[in-house]
Amino acid sequence: MADIELTCAKCGETVTVSEFVDVSSLSCRTCGAPLAGTPVGRERPKLKTVKAPPTDAQAEAEAPAREWRYHEIMSKAPPPRPRARVSRHIVSWTVFVVLGGSMGILRYANILAAGDLSLFITVGPIIVLAFYVFIILRAFRDDIFHGILSVIIPGYPLYYLFLISDDFYLRAVVAGLLAGCGQDTLQVVQGYLSDGISAVNAWIASGGE
Repeated sequence: MADIELTCAKCGETVTVSEFVDVSSLSCRTCGAPLAGTPVGRERPKLKTVKAPPTDAQAEAEAPAREWRYHEIMSKAPPPRPRARVSRHIVSWTVFVVLGGSMGILRYANILAAGDLSLFITVGPIIVLAFYVFIILRAFRDDIFHGILSVIIPGYPLYYLFLISDDFYLRAVVAGLLAGCGQDTLQVVQGYLSDGISAVNAWIASGGE
């Protein structure tokens, strides 16, 4: 309960009474005049409201919608550079044309001496097989699944290089080497496979001894 103060209009005396008292029935204690003056207010104290902390559900509902992490990453990523991709295509095709044309001319144009051609036929497949192993290692580095497939499936490294990988320069070099040494490499691989199959058949025929 709050109190109010009334000022006597005649003598100026201030009287404190309850807020529920009928003011028209009161008189000043000093001069006896009716207390019909204006109340001198004591403002009722204001209660401070304490807002309850929001629940997890309310906080989640009021929070701004978050974007997917993919969009967040892509928004911070630098814009694509199409010119760089086009230049890589041009350079890789140039490497393929120059290297493949040179290898094909050396192998099939009959411009090498017999000894040099024999050396070319011997060394070419070795270089191609070395790149074949290198492609397998690159496949393992990019994706272990493709690396395993490159090991257990013959020819899969070439499929990975030309149809899955985006290594334009390695693709151009290998394609150029295959243009000049692909046939000789295939014959070498077939010879190794034939020798291996013959050895396995001989071992089985001998009873495993």
